Amino acid sequence: TVGEASYSGNISIPENLLQVGNNVISAELHQTNINSSDYIFGAELVIRGELTPATPGTPFAKSDEEIFEIGKPFWENLVRSSNLKDYGGFTRDFSTQMLFGANEVELGKQWANSPILAKLSPEFEALGCLKRDEYVTVIFKQVSESVPGEYLGRLVLGMQDDDVKIYGCTIF
Repeated sequence: TVGEASYSGNISIPENLLQVGNNVISAELHQTNINSSDYIFGAELVIRGELTPATPGTPFAKSDEEIFEIGKPFWENLVRSSNLKDYGGFTRDFSTQMLFGANEVELGKQWANSPILAKLSPEFEALGCLKRDEYVTVIFKQVSESVPGEYLGRLVLGMQDDDVKIYGCTIF
């Protein structure tokens, strides 16, 4: 058995085990008796120094045309799912970070209140790419089948684990 709870000291995590983006640290709390009520756990994470951002790699070292080809199926799915008001389809390629901000009720309100979003044309034109850090933004010219005019579509792509995921998408 353990007497009083006490500070056990620092635990250093080698920098080579950390990555740019999300890192997960797990801990377990063990009791000698399943009915015991005297447990305590405390933790503090202190970062000394700064991790160097990753050098943009695949798909970000590619040409704009190659990035358009990578982004095209993502944009096509967003347009199709928006027209169908299909929340599951719309969010299926979202990064974990993007999913935290996705809200089915709010998205439903946007679909209900915007005639543009529920009648997007399947036709669009890629206008350019902006590359920064570990993200790339693909800009599209998009039209609606119900509201005349041209709209600016923005698709932000990034890597999550080894997969390309959506980190942002908007229509202006």
